[in-house]
Amino acid sequence: MAPLPYPHRVTFLASTWIAPPEHAALVPYFARLIAVIVFDHLVHHPVVTLGDLEDERLTDDSGRLLDANHPELADSLDWLFRVSRRHEVLGFELSIDPARPHPPVLRSRQPRGDGTEDFTASPNLALSQQLGQCLARWLTARRLPSVGLLPPFVFDDLHAAAIRLAACDERLTHRGEAGSELRALIQPPARLAVPFLRVLSVLSRDDAPAIDPTILALEPSHPVARRNRYVAGVLQQAGIATLLLDLLSPHPRQAAAIAALLNQPVPGTPRDADGKPLLTPRQTRILQLVAAGSSDRDVARALGVSIRTVQTHLQHIYRTLGVRSRTEALAHVRALAVTGAASALTGMTSS
Repeated sequence: MAPLPYPHRVTFLASTWIAPPEHAALVPYFARLIAVIVFDHLVHHPVVTLGDLEDERLTDDSGRLLDANHPELADSLDWLFRVSRRHEVLGFELSIDPARPHPPVLRSRQPRGDGTEDFTASPNLALSQQLGQCLARWLTARRLPSVGLLPPFVFDDLHAAAIRLAACDERLTHRGEAGSELRALIQPPARLAVPFLRVLSVLSRDDAPAIDPTILALEPSHPVARRNRYVAGVLQQAGIATLLLDLLSPHPRQAAAIAALLNQPVPGTPRDADGKPLLTPRQTRILQLVAAGSSDRDVARALGVSIRTVQTHLQHIYRTLGVRSRTEALAHVRALAVTGAASALTGMTSS
């Protein structure tokens, strides 16, 4: 058997939008939809590998898109090339401003390149065809296998989905009873139904697993929804979830992803006597990145914040845990993780 092709690791930045003022509030939802469409289009590629969409940050802490116009783009690129070892970072630029019309452009950046390499589309095509043409020209330039066609859609379809997502986001932010509220929102549009649901699952956060059955009803072979269903089914067996999460505790990102899927606490998370987390979600994420070996600068780049913000969070973490240094904080968390793993193993053995 011939050897497998060497993977070409890429990251897509949030798409850059040239938009008139009346569309400004919808741009984050346009960008999320494009990110999902591109990820689902390339996820089966035999050579190109993408980071899990749930791990890729599209906005910073202030909600600003992490696109090619972000003021910290240079730091983000340095982190992606130096730490994440990406071979290429790409991003679409799209204009919906009648005063500045131009077809979509796919811009590529590489570690040793100067500037960008642009892949443009023909102007008189539907939006889905234009995006597909940019991707096809990029793959051809890299001598990589082609992929199929994107599902057909035009900008009006994207606009309608974005309007519904904005309304859903508002309702989710001020919701009362989560389950009934979410069921009322899972009414996808006729076009871009799966991308709509995929973005909705990101916006709904802890309730995301409830959306997977609807995605699978529309697209039974969808790889992410199938993965989520499989993992949830395996881990619903008694004791398996706790054991696996504890065994994953040395790998914070994987443990956090599985924990979110199962609505379970991340192992090693410091808690009070009532079992409530001592740290905020942001502090917990910072501690996970530090435990994985990230420096303050790497954490700042991963989260899209300043180094000073990371250091301030760390000082709060130290005070909350009653420790004086990074080393003591990590020792404290690892001790909790080891204790949890031992308890889980004991419980599995006794049962």
